[in-house]
Amino acid sequence: MPVLIEAISVVIRRKAINDKYPGGYLAFEQDAPMMGPVDTLCADDDLVVIGFMSPFDVKTFCDRLGSLGIGSPEKPVDLAIIDQITSAVTPCDWIETTGFTVEDGGPVLVARLVGSTDETLFVPEHWSWADSITKNCFFVPSSEVEATFAFVRMGDDGLEVWRDKASGELRYIGRPTDPLIALSQRVQA
Repeated sequence: MPVLIEAISVVIRRKAINDKYPGGYLAFEQDAPMMGPVDTLCADDDLVVIGFMSPFDVKTFCDRLGSLGIGSPEKPVDLAIIDQITSAVTPCDWIETTGFTVEDGGPVLVARLVGSTDETLFVPEHWSWADSITKNCFFVPSSEVEATFAFVRMGDDGLEVWRDKASGELRYIGRPTDPLIALSQRVQA
């Protein structure tokens, strides 16, 4: 079954979460970070995906999962990273990516287990094509952010607000709520 890939997506085998995450998938789902006010988590029976807008946030999240034995990008047995712009996948033999056309929308990038033939698309709760990252966002390399934009503020909703230096238009970067805070509390107990 295909799962939506947007921005920089961390893809995890659901079985690894069930087996290694304290409390299994239901606890993981409750602990999963949100990008500002947006929930990017989506899952099918085999894969769980969380999208991020910053490579730093991806690394932080993967390091925390790695501390639980849930893979790492360097050893993608249970975890892989997929970039929406380049479609680059952490080298692994268990994920394939492809294009998918959303009903009443346009094309999106999806991932699924190699060999899967189910065409039921899984997306985050409340996701819509009209408001999607795929349709509405653009990419700026990290090395060019400060040259192109001026930081304005961190919003109460977890969104960083930046002003485009050329146009004056405001742009937003979703930053994760404290990733896996409940997990940190459980592990320390």
